[in-house]
Amino acid sequence: MTASSNSQTVISRFIKIAQNHPDNIAVKWQKGDNWQKVTYNQLFNRAKSIARALQQAGIKENSPVILPSERHPDVCASLIGVLLCGGHYVFIDPKYPRERQQFITEAVGARLGISASGTCSLKHLDLIWIDPAENADNEAQFPDIPDQAEQAAYIMFTSGSTGEPKGVVIPNRAILRLVTDTDFISFSPDQTFLQLSALSFDASTLELWGPLLNGGTCVLHPETDILTPGKIRDVIVSQHVTTLWLTASLFNTFITEYPEYLKPLKQLLTGGEALSVPHVRKALECLPDTSLFNGYGPTENTTFTTVFPIPRNLPEGLKRIPIGFPIHGTQCAIVDENLNILTEPGQAGELVAFGDGLALGYLNRPELTNEKFVQVKDHHGEIRTGYRTGDLVIQNSDGSYDYLSRIDKQVKIDGHRIEPGEIEYQINHLAGISDARVILRI
Repeated sequence: MTASSNSQTVISRFIKIAQNHPDNIAVKWQKGDNWQKVTYNQLFNRAKSIARALQQAGIKENSPVILPSERHPDVCASLIGVLLCGGHYVFIDPKYPRERQQFITEAVGARLGISASGTCSLKHLDLIWIDPAENADNEAQFPDIPDQAEQAAYIMFTSGSTGEPKGVVIPNRAILRLVTDTDFISFSPDQTFLQLSALSFDASTLELWGPLLNGGTCVLHPETDILTPGKIRDVIVSQHVTTLWLTASLFNTFITEYPEYLKPLKQLLTGGEALSVPHVRKALECLPDTSLFNGYGPTENTTFTTVFPIPRNLPEGLKRIPIGFPIHGTQCAIVDENLNILTEPGQAGELVAFGDGLALGYLNRPELTNEKFVQVKDHHGEIRTGYRTGDLVIQNSDGSYDYLSRIDKQVKIDGHRIEPGEIEYQINHLAGISDARVILRI
């Protein structure tokens, strides 16, 4: 939806990082009672093995590859291997209903997926398994992948009001805008990120590519289904985690019951829903050495649109934690229902996001793409493409934004977008149901 002057891709950036930091620890994971690790050099070699197997199976530029959204030792190498072939990856949770798995597989036109262990519950496509003992020749040659910043890197599906999930197509430039040349948190070889989010949730983009495109370390959390504060604490301490993302609900749980578990962190990001001011005040009191951030953004603008660095001393009587300022590579505006930019201080309107974080649109949904990715005339009279977030906001005197509410029926639960219309659609198609409505009760 937008053009970038930067022609770099995720894979070209990774190759450069791997060459500059070959002996840095790239990925850690737990096996039994012990922690395993691979260096950037080892990770790159493993990715080349996976890429070769994918190429032999017919994967080429612009091909989709399905990945089960399971944290396993090869997940990072699989992502890199797919991009090395010029393809793009699509996470599917194996716990999804079979119909949803089939819908996503058919929607992206995938015929191939990567299995983590030789077996996998994903249906409706061929699976390949690459023996971990197989190592690629360091001199292996792969086709030159054009440095196309606009080329798709992944497709992520979100809830859809019409009853079908929407595939959001994210290009290379959007990932690079999120984790390179950043101005909201530190990404460096000294940072260790905990990969805690569901891989089919877009916070994983930050947790995976944040370290891997900056020479840092990605620690794969060992718990799969239910996350427990005690285990998260143990991983933070034993693996020297410096940076963590928590949904607002999980953040509240930690701050209410186990704030001391987060003390070792240097950077703590939270968000996905409106933050509780009392919980934030307690966090600032209990975590004197931790920088705290409120991150906001829809999947269509690649994880974060705005970030608010929360000051140590919050003003008295504060009602809301701001969602913050546009991050590097992103611009925002507040518009009325006719897409006219509102300029008067304190005016409430819909937030529209511009810049290099924008998705390419919705997969095979041109009408919806045109509805949400719109043309807006900016203050200088220039026509730009922006994404209508559906969020009602105001702008503060310091330039930060405050979230007020949704302008539609969409809700957030544990940071995940839920469209009541999708649930209504599915219920109304069950035998014996004549009419159903979905409401949110807190």
